[in-house]
Amino acid sequence: MIFFYRILFLPMWLLVMPYYAFRRIKRGGYLRRWWQRWGLYETRLPKKSSEKKRIWIHAVSVGELKSIGHLLHKLRQNPRIEVFLTISTSTAYRIVEEQYASLLLAYAWFPWDFYPVMCLAWQHIQPDMVLLVDEELWPEFLTQASCHKVPVFLVNARLSDRSYRHYRRVPHWVRWLGKHITWITLPSEEEATKFKNIGMPSHCLSVIGNLKWDREPILSSPEERLRLREELGFSPKDIVLIGMSTWPGEESLLLNFLKKVRHKGVLPSVRLLLVPRHAERRDEVSALLHRSGFSWYRRSEGKAKSEVDVVLADTTGELERLAFAGNIAFIGKSFGKNRGGQNPLDAAFAGLPMIYGPHMSNFQTMAHALEVENVAWVIHDENELCEQLLRLLGNASLREGISSHLQGWVRQQMGATEKIYARIREQFSVEK
Repeated sequence: MIFFYRILFLPMWLLVMPYYAFRRIKRGGYLRRWWQRWGLYETRLPKKSSEKKRIWIHAVSVGELKSIGHLLHKLRQNPRIEVFLTISTSTAYRIVEEQYASLLLAYAWFPWDFYPVMCLAWQHIQPDMVLLVDEELWPEFLTQASCHKVPVFLVNARLSDRSYRHYRRVPHWVRWLGKHITWITLPSEEEATKFKNIGMPSHCLSVIGNLKWDREPILSSPEERLRLREELGFSPKDIVLIGMSTWPGEESLLLNFLKKVRHKGVLPSVRLLLVPRHAERRDEVSALLHRSGFSWYRRSEGKAKSEVDVVLADTTGELERLAFAGNIAFIGKSFGKNRGGQNPLDAAFAGLPMIYGPHMSNFQTMAHALEVENVAWVIHDENELCEQLLRLLGNASLREGISSHLQGWVRQQMGATEKIYARIREQFSVEK
């Protein structure tokens, strides 16, 4: 099977490369150390030590990176273990530089999954273990792991509805992938059922909880929250609705709600914080705000000089912190033509009651758990949006009760990191 993949990879890669290059150049940052994409790591890596075990961790983007933050700290504390980290997006690369570099042996771009490139990468990195986050199953990469007799851990694995449908159509391919994976950790029984249904062997599946819950709130005190709100142009009495990782059409939805409540003279203290999923949409969203008649400013301009109705957070990597400025969250990519949903984790850690549209398939298990706990609600149209928001925005004691319950529930979900770390130590036979 790998033979055919190797033959097809190069023509397929050449076919999609123009589109890929356009998207990446538009977002910026992808030309830095571009040679790493070709497996050239020798200038970034110290020589392998016989006294240490080297783990190659791959985390595609920001979400995956943050989910292993606690694990990276624990691995750094073990003198027998060193970590080489690869990522695939420019935002994640920047965050690694700013927040995680001191915890790592080195970090770099993930190489192309092309036979000579991947062979070169493995020759330079020489890992003793591979740890993949979420759903990154590259055939050549896995083949090289088997050739080098290196165990592969797939942690926090999940399947979107789309991936689930695709994998079910190719059971032989799934069984081939499964032969190269040593251990798969899953956040829930629902995800475990999906992996069994696509043909992954049951003996390597373990339900241990979601790694993404294992982190500390980035802002904890009320004073820190107040300072952040003032920095954004919100007063202490304001009620802030935050649109988290919004997609086209969802900013208009939230602006229309704000217009309605202002026109009716209800809830005059409501403000709006818009955080588009892609910062390069800043001009598109700015045009909406120009036409809205509201006072507003861009987060990229620094601190607000006066109080405003709407803040456009057109920066990257700030969502986790900005969530603490809100009182209620709308989760993007879930309404209208948008499909899949964005991660509600940042809202949960900030203790925010949540609403979202009916299209949360990428985070179906987490969304269902939040709904069962009565801390999140699905809305199907603009009328339901207004109804739910008015109910939550108009009742401070209800919001506070939901927030307290949510924060306690989040603490109960923690613990996956310890289980993965224990399995790594067992694999290497190293002490704490």
